Amino acid sequence: MREKDTGEKRRRVRRINNPERNTGTREPERKSNKSSPVPFFCAEPVIGYGTDPGRRRINQDALLVMTAETDCFRENTVIFAAVCDGMGGHTKGEEASRTAVTEMERWFRSIFPGCLADPAGAVGKAAESLRELFLEIHKKLRAAASESGENGMGTTACALLLLGPSYIAAHTGDSRIYAFSEKTPLVTRDHSWVMEEFAAGRLGEEEMKTDPRRNVLMKCLGIGNGPDPDIRIGLRKKGAEYLLCSDGFWRERGPAVMLEGRDRGILSRGEAETLIRRGFEENIAAGETDNMTAVLLRDEWGENGGSSWR
Repeated sequence: MREKDTGEKRRRVRRINNPERNTGTREPERKSNKSSPVPFFCAEPVIGYGTDPGRRRINQDALLVMTAETDCFRENTVIFAAVCDGMGGHTKGEEASRTAVTEMERWFRSIFPGCLADPAGAVGKAAESLRELFLEIHKKLRAAASESGENGMGTTACALLLLGPSYIAAHTGDSRIYAFSEKTPLVTRDHSWVMEEFAAGRLGEEEMKTDPRRNVLMKCLGIGNGPDPDIRIGLRKKGAEYLLCSDGFWRERGPAVMLEGRDRGILSRGEAETLIRRGFEENIAAGETDNMTAVLLRDEWGENGGSSWR
């Protein structure tokens, strides 16, 4: 990654923990290199994000959005976004999700740039580095819980890295990533008891919504054995929209709001903000009580392509 010739870094960080009904958006400003005879313009994404405590006193969700530039690829904008949903007694869930996004921020600033040394292998190296990051966060949370005497201190995590011609999705738990340009928009598969039972044919789709064990997770960071995160690599598509969200957002109406009544993609940060707020409102009206967090972005790089699991 690099700085512009003007010396101004094109990297922004957004991390939110336990705000009171907070929504916001960011659309990076277009800037040119004034010292160059040919102005340099970068295709910028539209990024909106928001989090809402729902009917809970404490918001245990956390999110991270970071962008940077690299001259390793034609698609020179790099985007890194993540959503984590903490769990644990008192404030331990909040601490777990905050720790996770802090470690992700550190990774993007300090470790990820090393993946770009060889552009030809950068995507694969970044994918493996993301896997290692999830495992390191898991160990850190286990150690913190042990030191404090807590029985459990965990968090779900979903992260999306748009790098060069590819996107890399990593997740563990039941926070989700959607790619609305894909034939099957849901990129992730929940690591939950009901999902495993559904996949095995022992539980129906409607039964999944009402089963009392629907909140039981089979994998997460900080609790149990190593999380073995799922990693998916796909090709970026120009104008593709991605949604990262916690389970409080997707359980009721959230993802549907992103698609209903729209014949074009989000074109501004205001539209992204409005969609996220509508998702919160319709979820609450439908009876959702949990914390809700969402990151919605439109990617302006890429061509047509598919995806593959690693």
